[in-house]
Amino acid sequence: MNINHILTCIDMSPAARRLVEVSALMAERLGAKVTLFHVEPRPPAGVGETAGWKAFAESYAEARERAASELTDTLDARGVSYDLASVAGTPRRAILDAIQARDVDLLILGSGGQGDATFGSTVSRVLRLADVPVMVVPSRGEPGEMAWTFNRILAPTDFQETSDAGLRAVRDLARRVSAGVSVATVVQWPRRTGLLAVQDGAAELPREISTLVEQAKTALVEQARGVGLTTALPHVVGGVRTSEALAGLAGELGADLIALPSLGKGAIARIMLGSTTERLVQISPVPVLVFPRAALERHGDL
Repeated sequence: MNINHILTCIDMSPAARRLVEVSALMAERLGAKVTLFHVEPRPPAGVGETAGWKAFAESYAEARERAASELTDTLDARGVSYDLASVAGTPRRAILDAIQARDVDLLILGSGGQGDATFGSTVSRVLRLADVPVMVVPSRGEPGEMAWTFNRILAPTDFQETSDAGLRAVRDLARRVSAGVSVATVVQWPRRTGLLAVQDGAAELPREISTLVEQAKTALVEQARGVGLTTALPHVVGGVRTSEALAGLAGELGADLIALPSLGKGAIARIMLGSTTERLVQISPVPVLVFPRAALERHGDL
């Protein structure tokens, strides 16, 4: 999967700096060009020609230029080729249109903050509808408090067809950015409750869990080797909620990126992103890269 053009959506807030930092690092590793893309507010109905709106638009444009000048310093420092683009419109529609019009290979945008309504209205819809890989960068915390790297990628799998395709995409990306890969699966351990909890077999649970872990690790290694990830490190983690388990594992491993495929086929993939993926991009401490089925099919991974 070739990534030659990155579209980075910025809102000129302090959080935009971390988006540009991630984009600059990714572009430097991939030899890609970056477009910093900003969606400007449209005037409310009936006020577009008023003196008040014109004054606001003029002030807004000046502030945008100042912010853009500060943000591009990061790209200049890494020697990354870039351009700036700004349109007025609805963020979701403008972003999706820009992907098609500008021949974009990777979209980068912020999570909008944990629990932020902005996530549901923009990021979630873009994740469902975009036909190129989408990287969602955490918007929480103070800008500059994290040193971004891409030395280790965490690749979750559930052993389905789309997981194989996702791992192939991770393999190609890891080679291009010189990153190590950890493959992981989340399982729910068996539990004995009620009357079963007092039976003699309850003492065998630790042994059963140990056996499950070893079997899952073996399956992870076999799947990884099957797609060419011969040096990937296998991890099996238990958890009731897959998203929380993966976010926690990323922190424990010091992973720099979580990369996984979206779920579903055809029209259903555009309606249901998957609760695990959607929750993960909201709570992950590191960027999450989602490969849509359309992109995997286009590049021959599916």
